[in-house]
Amino acid sequence: MLGAARFVPETVGEEQDGPSSGRSTSTPGGEPVADPAAEQARPARRGLTGLEVLIGLVCLAAALAEGAANDWLALLLVDVQGAPEAFGALALTAFNLTMTVGRLAGGPTIDRFGRAAVVRAGGVLAATGILVVTLVPSTALALAGGLLWGLGVSTIFPAAMSAAGEVPGRGNRAITVVSTIAYGAFLFGAPTIGLLAELVGLDRALFLVVAFLLGMVALAPVMRDRRAGRDRRAGDDVRVRA
Repeated sequence: MLGAARFVPETVGEEQDGPSSGRSTSTPGGEPVADPAAEQARPARRGLTGLEVLIGLVCLAAALAEGAANDWLALLLVDVQGAPEAFGALALTAFNLTMTVGRLAGGPTIDRFGRAAVVRAGGVLAATGILVVTLVPSTALALAGGLLWGLGVSTIFPAAMSAAGEVPGRGNRAITVVSTIAYGAFLFGAPTIGLLAELVGLDRALFLVVAFLLGMVALAPVMRDRRAGRDRRAGDDVRVRA
């Protein structure tokens, strides 16, 4: 019984001093190293940060472009450019198919070229696709423009959610903020484009989406991968202290 009594406190003490306690660990030389579990256990920062707002604006532009295609692409081709109704449905189907393919291929593409580069290229592709659809009086080129439109915006929303999860000190709260800002596009996008269409025509109204996409291209650097940089710095610190 006495032996068991001595064993229990010693075991409890070892568990409290282990890595799960949130204390700093040490290198072989005795230098303290921050415990990753303790870093994750820190409470999230309160309030908004400028970084997550900028990421939210990137996501807003992508959501606006995606919603505009679903709301207006077929109508633009049929009512403005005089294409058959079946062609309008085909163009919208092609847009959504390209969106699906782009999202499936988005992960490996981001791993190879980086998130900021993919967002920048996606914004340029989508803006180019919209300009082709609205300015070139050709149904074949309009179909190609719709494909560029879908391919360009396909990776932006999930990439923005990933970037939000890496905002320092914010965690899931940043994802909530970014998604809330983005969904604002579905509230004002269709009514605003519809109002502009009454004033200047639907083809010119879509220039609003182009403007947002160009702003997204300018903000692309905020989408860079911060997790990899932190991992590299942590590895360098451990090597230096060892």
